[in-house]
Amino acid sequence: MPLESAAEPRAGGTPPDERLDAERRRERLHAAIARLDDVDRAIVTMYLDDRSHREIAEVLGISKTNAGVKLHRIRKRLAAWMNGDEHRARERGRPVRRLHRGAALRLPGRVRTAARARSAIRILEPGRRLLGHLLARRAGVPFDTLLAERVLRPLGLEDTYVAGPHDADERMATGHAQAKPVPFWRFDALAGAGALRSTAADLLRFLRIQLDPLSAPLHEAILLSREPRAPAGPNASVALGWHISTPPRGDTLYWHNGGTGGFRSFIGFMPDRGIGVVLLMNSAVPLQALDGLALAVTTHARATGAAQ
Repeated sequence: MPLESAAEPRAGGTPPDERLDAERRRERLHAAIARLDDVDRAIVTMYLDDRSHREIAEVLGISKTNAGVKLHRIRKRLAAWMNGDEHRARERGRPVRRLHRGAALRLPGRVRTAARARSAIRILEPGRRLLGHLLARRAGVPFDTLLAERVLRPLGLEDTYVAGPHDADERMATGHAQAKPVPFWRFDALAGAGALRSTAADLLRFLRIQLDPLSAPLHEAILLSREPRAPAGPNASVALGWHISTPPRGDTLYWHNGGTGGFRSFIGFMPDRGIGVVLLMNSAVPLQALDGLALAVTTHARATGAAQ
């Protein structure tokens, strides 16, 4: 039985008592998901986010078969928890834990190389997450402190921060997948790729800095982050965190997209045109659709000469 069906009413009418029962099942499902460790909760959230086994495997740096097996076992555990069977839940998986530093340091051994990729490089999420941990370890401070002191405060991004595994923010929008609310992803040792929270106002400020970096703090680092590091297909390359699109008859576009459970985001800018765009969504739409919308907005701004 699909995982999400445990929280849905039966086909047909939805009288008040049935809707109440469905809501209670949904609450039990979310409570059970919250008991999972970081990795298992990420797998479930991506599944509810309509990600395929292949996509889940690529994000976690494991095989497609392993992702399917893990998901099957996790679903059995969740079903046991929802039915109040603690003994069976323990039999179905590892003891509940958080992904700690030692586990994060073992991730590189599970990441497959992308050296055989044909025309584009592969963005390895485990490596990006590990980098944040290693930088913090080298500096001798927690990752959230390091980022705040070295980047966020100097740039004046006062409403951007790294969310801890237990942080709650009443202003946070609720993420959705398939028109249903989904729980937030929680991070600990893997905060380097997904734990940063911000606002549209702060991201617009960040865009203005990108459009006029020489007048901003950290301008040398900003320009360094834009330097192409590797080819990524025809008329494309990657820099430090930025994708770069350089069409033969167009303007260079620096951009990045992504998402966690129930959320999607896009940020991009054309420095020669003074155009930038930020898109934030609390719905797990396909990234291709988000990119298409961002491209349409950027193209319109370029055609009209309006800064966005």
